[in-house]
Parts: sequence; C-alpha cells; structure tokens
Amino acid sequence: MNYLKYTISICLVLCIYLQGQDSLHHKVKFDTNYVRHYPDYLSIALFTKLPTIDIQINNKTQNDRINRFKSNITNVVGFDLDYKGISLVLGFRGKNDISASATKGKTSYRFLGIKMHRHKFYADISYIRSTSFYDENSYLKFPGSSPNHPYIIRPNLDYTKASITFLYNLNHNRYSYLAPLTYTERQVKSKGGWLIAGGLYYNRLTDNQFIIKPNDQTLQDNDSLNKRLDTYFIKFGIGRGMNLIVFKRVFFNLQAIGYGNIAYVNTYNNNKDKNTISPNLFFELSSAVGYNSKRFFMGLRVAADRNAVKKNKFKYINTTGYAQIHIGYRFNSPKWLDKSYEYLKSKIIG
Repeated sequence: MNYLKYTISICLVLCIYLQGQDSLHHKVKFDTNYVRHYPDYLSIALFTKLPTIDIQINNKTQNDRINRFKSNITNVVGFDLDYKGISLVLGFRGKNDISASATKGKTSYRFLGIKMHRHKFYADISYIRSTSFYDENSYLKFPGSSPNHPYIIRPNLDYTKASITFLYNLNHNRYSYLAPLTYTERQVKSKGGWLIAGGLYYNRLTDNQFIIKPNDQTLQDNDSLNKRLDTYFIKFGIGRGMNLIVFKRVFFNLQAIGYGNIAYVNTYNNNKDKNTISPNLFFELSSAVGYNSKRFFMGLRVAADRNAVKKNKFKYINTTGYAQIHIGYRFNSPKWLDKSYEYLKSKIIG
C-alpha cells in the first residue's frame, strides 16, 4: 500500500510539473469553430468496463497447438476524476458470470491509471494485475474431445502489465483526440487528424508451477516456460483519427494506428535464462460514440492494446481490450482545490 501511495504521489508531482511548464511556454491555440475546450472544471465520472485479457503462446508452424489463456471477468466498475488535465482512474472487478465460473474460474482484476493531457498531447501511466485464467484451447490437449470439453483452469497464472504511453496530435488546431477519450474537449464540426503514438511496457507472466509444461508440443528447441516470462516493449506508431459529428453534440470516433515494437524477452526455465530481442509490426483500431456538452458527457468506447514477440518458431502475443460505458459531469472546482493546485505548482515549478 505504501508503494502505491508513493507511486501516485510521484506521478502527480510529475504531472503538475509538466503541466506548469507547458502553460508557461506554450499558449494553446485552436480553431473554436471546430473544437471547444473545458479545462478548468472538476470532472467526476463513473464507468463500467468489460475488460478482456488474451494471452497466446504457440509454435508459429503449428497453429493447432496454441495455448490461449483468457480472463473470465464479467465487468469492472470504477470512477474517473479529472482536474486541470490530470486524471486519476481506479477500477475494481464486479461480479463474475456464476454459470461460467465453474468451467472458466474466477479472474481477479486490479487497475490503476493516471492520465495527463493537454490540447496537443496525451500521456497515460497504468497498472493492471490479474490472476486466474482458463485455456480456451483446452480441447486440443485431449485427444478425441471437442471444443465443448471443460476448460483447463489455471488459478495460479498471474499477469501483470505496467505501461507509460503517449500520443501527440499533429492536427490539434481543428481535430480533438481528447473529445472521445477524456471528454475535456468537444468536437464541433467533423474533422480528422494525424496522430503519433508510442509507449514503454513491462509485462510479467508467472505461475508457481509452470506456464507451459516441458516437452509441450507448443514449444520447440527446449523453450519450455517454467515459472516466469518477462517482456519489455518499446512501441512507436503513426495513424489517423476521425471525429464525425452525427447531430450537434453526438459524435462518432474511429482511430487506426500502425505500430512497430521492439521486444526484449527473458524466459526463465530450469536450465538457464534465455534472452532475446524481437521486432514486430501490427495495427490497432479503436472506436467510440457518445454525447458531450459543457457539463454532461457520456459515451461508449471500444479499444485494445496489443504487444507481440516472435522468436524463431515461438510466438507470444498479449492483448488487453475493453468495452467501456462512461457517464460524467463537470462541476465548478472548489476554491480550496484551486488554491492547493496553485500552491503545489508554485512549489514544484518555483
């Protein structure tokens, strides 16, 4: 708990510092005929999220031998607080599908996010941890069985993801990337724009017995995964987003980004640790629809984040995705909050 408090405190101090520097040296300019900005309110939103974690480990030459570990999470509920371009997001697992828990297990889920955004850029620091997965392709491991065969549940399989991502809007004067994401801006007229995105990721997959059994046909060349798989990713991409105004304050958003990533992998087994570097290319899509006014906002967003490792005949892909309903309201910020923010900014920036 102390580690979490320190992490949040450091992130908030960094956010205030960067926000202050940006305010001092860059005057925000944009076409108000296309974009409206709501920077100085205290936004409070509730959300319900349907997250999914999909982990694939397979031999690239034997697609019928895929280990596909998936989470069993019915929904996650949480809240999002946003003030002067700094957001704190907390999410907690809701109820599991009781009928599916007997065959798929119960996945625990913890999520924390800190977001910082200005008119031109967006940055996100997030942490996800989940325990207990089921193997969707369990039937492949039982000769003569079918896809209806009960799943193999891995209650001790633990997945951790920590990431720092960023996005820069090249057409910030008329296109708002924040409108469908943080709702702190509103797109007035339909417009698209080019985006530059990137991030740093750390993924850890562990089990107290083994991840993949030694001699499993999924793996070759003695690449058994016993208890731990660490991956570090550097990710960079360019793409395009589009906000289509359907009716006054009702919008539809679509975004496509082509990414390249470099992955550093450390696989732990009984013999020795194996390290490798793997470059990869792939696309990511996201979409949103919603309503955004000066005070009230709501929307539905579907997005996914993907990273991949390909080494010789071994392939490892992890995907975290979600469908999220977001409902919020912008309040006039209390004076004590404004004074506290200005005080902290003066102390941090000087």
